[in-house]
Amino acid sequence: MSSIPFVLRVALASLLLPALAGCASAEQIFTEGRVENLCVQAVPACGRPARCALTRDQYLRTQFPGGEDLIVRTETDETVLRVRMLLLDRRYPGTELLVRAYDTGCRDFDEVLHRDVDLFRLAGDEGILEVEVLVRGRGDHRLEIFSDLASAYLLTVDAAHGVLDEQ
Repeated sequence: MSSIPFVLRVALASLLLPALAGCASAEQIFTEGRVENLCVQAVPACGRPARCALTRDQYLRTQFPGGEDLIVRTETDETVLRVRMLLLDRRYPGTELLVRAYDTGCRDFDEVLHRDVDLFRLAGDEGILEVEVLVRGRGDHRLEIFSDLASAYLLTVDAAHGVLDEQ
C-alpha cells in the first residue's frame, strides 16, 4: 500500500512535466531564443557613438523614459526594419514615441512618430509596441528610439526585404 502514493506521484509528475515545459513567459516568447546584447561598446555612426550593433539574433533589455541609439546592419538596397518593444513593468503610459532609422551615409531617414497617444493603449493587452521603418543602402544604419513612457522593455529588430505598404 505504501508504494501506491509513490506510483501516483510518479504518474502525476510524468503528466505535469511536459505541460510545464510548454509554459513560456512573455519574455521568452518575445525574444524567440535570441541572446541578450548588453550593449557595452560604443560604435561610431552618423558622427556620434551608438550604444551597440544589434543583430537579428539578439535583443536588448533597457528602459524608458529616454532613448536608445543603436546600429542595425542590412544586406540589401532597401530593407524594412521591424522594431518591436515588449513593455515589462508599465509605470506611466507617456504620449510620445519616436523611432528614426537613417540610411547609410546618414543623410536621409525614415521615422515613425506617435504623439498625443496613450502608448500603453497602443501596445495593447500584450504590451508590444511595433513600428516599421524603411532604410536604403547596404551596411550600417543608425536607429534612434525615444519615448516619454516609463517602463522597462525588451527590444528586437528584424529585417524584412521590400518596401513599406503606404496604406
